[in-house]
Amino acid sequence: MDIFSAAANFDPIAMIVRFFRLPFWGVLILTLKIIAGIVVVFSVFGIIMAIIRTIPYRDKISARMPDFSADGAVVKRDKIAKADWAQLVSSAASATDENASLVVIRADKIVDNVLKKTGIPGETMGDRISAVAFQLKSINDLWEVHRLRNRIAHDPQTSVTASALGGIIKKYENVLRELDVI
Repeated sequence: MDIFSAAANFDPIAMIVRFFRLPFWGVLILTLKIIAGIVVVFSVFGIIMAIIRTIPYRDKISARMPDFSADGAVVKRDKIAKADWAQLVSSAASATDENASLVVIRADKIVDNVLKKTGIPGETMGDRISAVAFQLKSINDLWEVHRLRNRIAHDPQTSVTASALGGIIKKYENVLRELDVI
């Protein structure tokens, strides 16, 4: 047998087919199927256990989450800020130029507390405002008055006059009405 006749009889496809017909492959595939089946069983068991273990927390979590309708609007909820807001409006009516800035800071705090109580996520009020940005029509007003509050809190030169206070309070009130908490 010379080299040319050996090359003529060489069939790489037939060699590959013979290699995969060895009994080793059948055992390997069966082993992999058994391992995959065990992984699937344990995964399904783990998912079921996770669902069962979270059942006690569902009511607590859903009570903290805000309720939104299909169009993204906030659904009516208890008037959680009504008393605080009434007191603030009363003090805003008698505010002077000296204490008008404090009224703005209190109004901002009331809105922040409402956002926290309704379960809006975020570490700061700015984070919470960003979280509800797509749900509020008055979001630009809220950002405007919150930035004013930040300037008041951080820059001693920034102040609010009693005459400008009414418009600022109205913007906070619009947000609270939109959230349906007053």
